[in-house]
Amino acid sequence: MNKLLTVGIPRFNRATFLEQQLSWLAKAIKGFKPQCEINISDNSSTYNTQEIINKWQTIFNQTSFITNKGISNIGVMANIAHCFKSARTEYVWVISDDARIQIRTLGYVINNLKTHPELALLILDFSWLYLGSGKLAHEHCFTVKDEETVSGCKPLIENYLH
Repeated sequence: MNKLLTVGIPRFNRATFLEQQLSWLAKAIKGFKPQCEINISDNSSTYNTQEIINKWQTIFNQTSFITNKGISNIGVMANIAHCFKSARTEYVWVISDDARIQIRTLGYVINNLKTHPELALLILDFSWLYLGSGKLAHEHCFTVKDEETVSGCKPLIENYLH
């Protein structure tokens, strides 16, 4: 079976967040390992990132686990772009190393990709917390009442990101 989805994690330092994200992913990927690859794009971190990556590579031994450590900090947008460029799957889900994601979300994404192979973009609603205080800034960043499939991405984005 060809892999369907790359979960890309662009990052710089913040090793604790990477540890937390990989812990979430280890739980969420159960039942979906053959369909996924994990791609960590490290933006030349100076913290103990490599030790964390080494630890999790052994845990994710049944999943494609790709890592790239840049020789210099190329910036956040170029690092995100690297996650897309280096993916070996048809679909890519780039997540922040500090995003808190429900366990069931990975299955939701994969099932939608299988059900709607014509999708070019899948937008997930999310909340926004201030890390320092833990206070909720926005409970819902999109006001999507019902799931919908649209053939063109531009109208959807224009409608929900106004």
